[in-house]
Amino acid sequence: MTPILIILVAILVASCVTVYARRRGTVPGKNAEPLPPASGRGLFEAAEQEGLDLPNPNAQLREQLLRRAAAGDIEALGDAWRRGQTDVYGEVLNALIERTDGKPDEMQKLVSYISNTGELRTNERLARRVLSDWKADPVGRSVTEMLHAVALSDDAGVYLAAVESLVESWTAGKLPRLSIENLISLVESQYWVLASEARQGGAGFSLREKLAGIRRELAARMPAR
Repeated sequence: MTPILIILVAILVASCVTVYARRRGTVPGKNAEPLPPASGRGLFEAAEQEGLDLPNPNAQLREQLLRRAAAGDIEALGDAWRRGQTDVYGEVLNALIERTDGKPDEMQKLVSYISNTGELRTNERLARRVLSDWKADPVGRSVTEMLHAVALSDDAGVYLAAVESLVESWTAGKLPRLSIENLISLVESQYWVLASEARQGGAGFSLREKLAGIRRELAARMPAR
């Protein structure tokens, strides 16, 4: 075998060894670790499998809305409602209620905002606050606004309590500008503001029965024509 042929054979053998070594993930002459196998996992899939915490859009939205409510931003309530965040809506509303404690002007602003939207709701907590404030000054506060805010809570029990307080104040002569006809009309119209769920079931049935009794009592006091 000629020297040239020997050299060519040696080069060929070396090339084969190099190619084989690269396929195995090592380079001859170096103590390199084998290359890891290629992965087709995406970034978020890998993060989930490795137990990393990824940002939760709903949690971030909740925190943002609650921060706005704590700062007195009433519009946060509307944003929570429009985004369909039912649970968050309740939290935002409670945060705004807490902020109005001892601030009648802020309380009035919150109630008016909810009433004027035509879609937002109150809750039992706010309804009882509105009723309590009205009972403390039935002459100086709007009867219609009070009963409407209570009806928006969709709580049959609170609505009945509000109606009974209203009738009691009217009977005591504390609402001289409210005629008996308007009183009956107000009670009946705001009843339909309650959600259908609140008007059904045991509580709804009890409410209808008691309202019917109140209406008969009031109708008996109407002057003959």
